[in-house]
Amino acid sequence: MASGRSADDLLDGFTASGARKDGLRAYLTTTVVASLYVFDTAFHYGAYRTINFHQIQHIAVVSLVIVIGALLLRRRLHVHLWVLALLAPPILLFLYRLATPQKHAVEAIRLSDNALVILNIVVLPVIGWIVARLLAPEYFNLPGWRLKLAVLTTVAIIAAIGYLAGRFNDRSLTCQDFITAGDKPPANCMPSGHP
Repeated sequence: MASGRSADDLLDGFTASGARKDGLRAYLTTTVVASLYVFDTAFHYGAYRTINFHQIQHIAVVSLVIVIGALLLRRRLHVHLWVLALLAPPILLFLYRLATPQKHAVEAIRLSDNALVILNIVVLPVIGWIVARLLAPEYFNLPGWRLKLAVLTTVAIIAAIGYLAGRFNDRSLTCQDFITAGDKPPANCMPSGHP
């Protein structure tokens, strides 16, 4: 800069110096993306004591996109069959629930559904690893373990804040806020019109 002052890394996107400042840009981009998803999931868990079905469907959609992509690009993309098999449970659960209405389900359907849910829980770490490698590749290239640990610590703090914001939603949101957002108001929401 002509004034002699150093450039602001955030305002310049870490490009003013021509370097990436030893992974600081990667740290921030990875942390922001992960925190947005984690905050939303933790908030809903705090407010409703359950994982929102949207987050569960996201896992099925991500798995389906990866499997379709691997099949369509099989000549250019090398993916082991066992990896595709590990991506299958979320897709199978989604399709199973479409094919078998849960409203009047018999015991065999409920047991099969429960087995698929357990299988999904088992494969979730692998799916999480694959998604992280695809959506946050810069994380794995961060120099040293301190920046990687900083990402995990930041995301964990955001998850805790999200949970607390959901758990104590009555301090900052009204029932009408949830209705306006298209959500069912949680049991502890503040009625509209109260300070």
